[in-house]
Amino acid sequence: MSLQPPVAAVNILDRETLPCALCGGERFVVVLSGARDWIGARPGEFTLARCEGCGLIATRPRPTRAALALYYEGAYSGSGDAGLAEHELGVKGPGRLVNGYRLHVIDQLRKLGENDTLLDVGCSYGGLMWLARKRAGCATVGVDLDEGALNAAHKHPRASYHHGVLTELGLEAGRFNLITFMECLEHDLSPVETLREAKRLLAEGGVIAIEVPCWEGLWRPIFGRFWLPLLMPQHLHHFSPASLRACVEAAGLEVIDQRAMFFPAEATLSLGQALGAALGLPAPGAAQSAAQRVLGGVIGLVLALFWLFVELPAQFLMWLINRTGHMMLIARAPQASPR
Repeated sequence: MSLQPPVAAVNILDRETLPCALCGGERFVVVLSGARDWIGARPGEFTLARCEGCGLIATRPRPTRAALALYYEGAYSGSGDAGLAEHELGVKGPGRLVNGYRLHVIDQLRKLGENDTLLDVGCSYGGLMWLARKRAGCATVGVDLDEGALNAAHKHPRASYHHGVLTELGLEAGRFNLITFMECLEHDLSPVETLREAKRLLAEGGVIAIEVPCWEGLWRPIFGRFWLPLLMPQHLHHFSPASLRACVEAAGLEVIDQRAMFFPAEATLSLGQALGAALGLPAPGAAQSAAQRVLGGVIGLVLALFWLFVELPAQFLMWLINRTGHMMLIARAPQASPR
């Protein structure tokens, strides 16, 4: 017989309301309601609200940490199919192209060398780390909450992995020349605290690169609650260029570059999500009837034409005016003023 008291089952609908993670404010204005977990089809509706004090948008109320873990189950796990693993590892396909693009942008501000060390926060299968080692020969360290992905990640003598939250790991101060948060900070419960820890870990002359969805992207108001980069409820904070910059500066960092990223798939995937919901199609990966498979094929053809003739040219124009659905910010520790 166990001597431990019974543990109450976690309710996926458990919610909590906390002050603003940036300014501590407690007055908010609703900017979007009725958002759902369109990908995992788990229960619950979510509301986004803007802080009246600083403008940071967050899910309010948000799932508790225990409830949030239920929404992540199976979504990012290394137990997924081999094709996903290869994509995330950067061995082939879009994953390698995306990570190459990211490193190209970062290299313009801080080029990695073989004596450098990269820390990738939210590393998943380690695809960015793999490509950085291949290009620069640098040492790499990854951090992620998904133990399954870490177990499946690329093993290498110059790669190490840590399972957990960055602020709780106690990594060596001043060790890392480049710290990356690629599509990660929006998942963070306390983004400013995490960035403060990243500053502590940064080596002299190092930089921090942050890529997140951009709330001010022009596709977002078109698709509303079906806009794929919302990714509810895993995405807890929703940044504009100004609010991301404010979080970085609140952590004691100095912004040296901020730009839109060119990822020409957000509108097509958002349209597919909206059509699937409107037609009652099951969530991705779920069993489908013969009729649903036929309908899915028709939708796939429509989406392919939309991507080629609508999204590609539109996304290029949005990138030119800095209004795509993703952005990258690069920061460093403040430089001492010359005497």
